[in-house]
Amino acid sequence: VEKGIGKIKIDIEVTGEEDEVGKDAVISDIISEYFNYYEDATYKPSTAISTKTQENGNDKIIWNKGTLEKGNIHYEFYIKIKDEYKGGTYQTNTEAKLSYTDIFGEPNEIIAEVPELSRLFVHYYIKGTQEKVPSNIDGQVVEDVIIETKVGEQYITQEAENVLKSYKLDSVVGEKQGITTKETSEVIYY
Repeated sequence: VEKGIGKIKIDIEVTGEEDEVGKDAVISDIISEYFNYYEDATYKPSTAISTKTQENGNDKIIWNKGTLEKGNIHYEFYIKIKDEYKGGTYQTNTEAKLSYTDIFGEPNEIIAEVPELSRLFVHYYIKGTQEKVPSNIDGQVVEDVIIETKVGEQYITQEAENVLKSYKLDSVVGEKQGITTKETSEVIYY
């Protein structure tokens, strides 16, 4: 994420017996309250959006695809975190959906699962304190590492490599590796 701007990717694999699976296909994504849709000369969507509206105060992006054919659908667009939420980990969207009429004339909706996010802090402290370990770069300290991922994914932490040679990190509080959870977690190297 650069300048609070992140890329959202929507990938849909369409399968079926016939090449044409449906018609009147519409793809929509409702951005969470922590972000706004963002577009400028540098950050443009991969496919021009058809409509940008609001739903319950959140930006909603819509693409009118029309005919739905077998194969992969790929869209990208950008969001920017609202100033009051900078520095946190938040869901990027509340709903992503594909609506279409199938070849038999029946309406269909496919709603994508929105993953829950996890945040893990890795600290490097002087033993017995919450003071950061000095770095091998003059006058600096070893900064925390923040691992942000989906809940349920595996994480692995590691000892910092830029610790001043006169310090040795020889103990750990917390799990050096594991599976992320909904709760914010921390691992401390001393």
